[in-house]
Amino acid sequence: MACYQGGCFESLITEATMPPLTYTGRSQNFTMPLLSYIGTKPAIPLSFTMPELSYAGRTLQETPQGRPTNAMEIVPLPKGSRQSTYLSIEDATFARDETLRITYSGLPAKSGTLSLFYLGESKPIRTAWFYTRADKSEGVFEREGTSLPSLTGPWKACIGFAPDISVNVNAPETYADCIDFILVGQNTRTATPSLALSTPEPRAGRAFTVNWSDFPPVNASIALVYLDTDKLIARTLTSSHPVGTWDVTIDQAGRYEFQIFLEGNALRARMPLEVIK
Repeated sequence: MACYQGGCFESLITEATMPPLTYTGRSQNFTMPLLSYIGTKPAIPLSFTMPELSYAGRTLQETPQGRPTNAMEIVPLPKGSRQSTYLSIEDATFARDETLRITYSGLPAKSGTLSLFYLGESKPIRTAWFYTRADKSEGVFEREGTSLPSLTGPWKACIGFAPDISVNVNAPETYADCIDFILVGQNTRTATPSLALSTPEPRAGRAFTVNWSDFPPVNASIALVYLDTDKLIARTLTSSHPVGTWDVTIDQAGRYEFQIFLEGNALRARMPLEVIK
């Protein structure tokens, strides 16, 4: 007698068909039933035909990969030393409470000017400068912690030489060599602020609460921006509190974004927000 999961037969079978496989659950993975043969060894190989899969559930959307909805994105900061033709810095990111050291070497035998430029506005802003001597080809330019203005974001350190630099000392492109770095607010280099909403899907015209936490001890700004127009909808300040709440009502459904500025105008974190009708 030969048996398989579909039944038993008095005579020796040479081929068989699997019973229907029915799916009634939620899993997107399927396991075929075990086929077992009980009987004497046949003279010829047996062959079996697998049935079609019968699905009795509902279709589920495949889970998207990547950042989940309402996930906070921390803007990455550049790391590691940087070096150009004449200039080098210990780290590509500095906080305002840290000492900025710019080393220069291999300078030509000309008097020079080393300037710091803030690049976060429509035009570069020259905020500090230092003069090098023609008879000294190397040295260090330092600015102590908190001595730089709270202009956070992209900066350049540039060095130029007479007579070229005297043409336009306020334009980085007239300098012989420049190096880039980022300035962040004091005590914010490793900050990872977070936001949590009282409801994951806020509705237009209905108030919800934004809970902030893990903020550094600076008067940080949390801005709410309508992404279709980049229009600022609302803003709150943390007043240097590490945790707090903010009650928000948005009149129009659409795509928004929370933007976090820990000090100055440098964006340090963002979180998308979808407001439904």
